[in-house]
Amino acid sequence: MSNVAIDPNVGEGDRLVMKELLKQKRLSARQHQRLQVVVVRLEGNRPTEIAWMLGVRPATISETVRRFNEHGVDGLLHLPRNHGGGKRPISEKTEHTIVGMVKTTRPKNTTHWSLREIAKTVGISATAVHTILRKHHLTPHLVKRFRTSDDPRLAEKLADVVGLYLNRRRMRSYCA
Repeated sequence: MSNVAIDPNVGEGDRLVMKELLKQKRLSARQHQRLQVVVVRLEGNRPTEIAWMLGVRPATISETVRRFNEHGVDGLLHLPRNHGGGKRPISEKTEHTIVGMVKTTRPKNTTHWSLREIAKTVGISATAVHTILRKHHLTPHLVKRFRTSDDPRLAEKLADVVGLYLNRRRMRSYCA
């Protein structure tokens, strides 16, 4: 845990502004907590004491004080949290590649693309692939066209089935 000291140049005006803001009811819980941390830290309390009083981690105290030192009162109220990560946008090129794959090609040894197969081929997560497919209203798992069989005896089997329907007496003899 780093023990971040509050900026010694904090004016009395900032203190009063923070105390007035704490009296307002329109703050979010997080904003209220940040303001409380800084006000109590300005009173000279140690981060571990503040953490115990407010029920937060000591690291949260240090983060909040650092934020206040860098950005002032506005930093406590308006700056978003930054965890360094977040979603990376998917490029249009990747999106077009996926849409083209699903619409025009078929993977080896299968009838249709799966999310995982597309993700592995393109190199992005299956969740991202799912998002792209939903955006373009694509459902590769639902076959929308008739596919012929690879069976060499298909014609013979088809003739038998159609023959049964056309010749009712012959069909009755099979069913009896």
